[in-house]
Amino acid sequence: MSSLITATGIFNAVFLLWPFLCMEDCDISSNKTKQYDELIHQWGKGMIKLLTRKIFLWVFFLVGVGMVAPLNAQQKLASQGNIIKRVSTSSQKGASILLIRGALVPGQLSDISIVKKGATSYVISIPNALIDPEKIPKSSQKFSLRDPIKNINFTESIQEKGDDVVFTVDLEVETRKEFKLGLLKPITSTTIRIKLDDMEMIAKKEQAAEEKTKEKKESEEKVRQMATKKKEETQMKSRRTTAKAQKTVTEVLQQYQRPSIMQLSIINASGWAKRAYKLSVFLGREKKKDIEESLGIKLDIVNISNAKNDRHNQSTIYFRDNFLKPALFLARLIPGEQKLVPISSKRKRLGVDIEIYLGMDFK
Repeated sequence: MSSLITATGIFNAVFLLWPFLCMEDCDISSNKTKQYDELIHQWGKGMIKLLTRKIFLWVFFLVGVGMVAPLNAQQKLASQGNIIKRVSTSSQKGASILLIRGALVPGQLSDISIVKKGATSYVISIPNALIDPEKIPKSSQKFSLRDPIKNINFTESIQEKGDDVVFTVDLEVETRKEFKLGLLKPITSTTIRIKLDDMEMIAKKEQAAEEKTKEKKESEEKVRQMATKKKEETQMKSRRTTAKAQKTVTEVLQQYQRPSIMQLSIINASGWAKRAYKLSVFLGREKKKDIEESLGIKLDIVNISNAKNDRHNQSTIYFRDNFLKPALFLARLIPGEQKLVPISSKRKRLGVDIEIYLGMDFK
């Protein structure tokens, strides 16, 4: 452009000065004066035509430049394709959503920013975008009382950065209460979604989470304390049991005195006659010497009788304290299988150390 203007200026200067420059070589005698006047007249007419044509060309050029510049900007924006056409609200899974619709290029919208300006005011900046004036004719949009948003003001910003033209649309959003705004992915070729999270609900959820965490910690601490207490009780019980066992063993050893005589009672509970007598003969005569030598005590059969009311299916040997070994020895001598049972306080009899009940299994 600058070279074109310079060349045009040089041409104009030469063209204007040409008649005067050639006057040095022209003869201005009376014979040629008339020719010179005619030449000047023709030159003047040519200059008027030339100037008129040049003015027309310059006006056409300037108009053309003025038309081409906006066209280039529009073509550039059209290639970007981010035209905002409509803004509305929606609800998805109980959450409020701000929908920004238009002709969009998702790859050029990665720099969308959301800035909180006040308790209920926010600015959403959409880069590489313009507003469609036919779809959004006004600079602000109001919403119904049921919507979480009161109104939105639209601001377009066009800036030149070097050889590029940067277009930005700012949405100044005013809400009815405090929200936390967040961009939802993905951005499509038609829609930008902005989620509005209720700060009161967020605070309640955070409080509930804190309370849950606190309850969990308290529960874990309670379980830990109970486990510690149980462990201590178990250890204490184990120590007491050990001490008691040691004391019991000591007491048994101290109290144990080897008996010198074994007083035996034989009771027939088999339902058959003379079974007790038969056993008394076997133990008191045939095996007495073996019993006394093996046990080191004297055998004394103090009672031989029949059971009055009960019958025993299995022979049973009842024994007092310190007579477990003699009872085992007798059980090996008596035919059949016998059950050994310590004598309880209810069955305890004076003068009897071992009591043999012969059951129906004794023959």
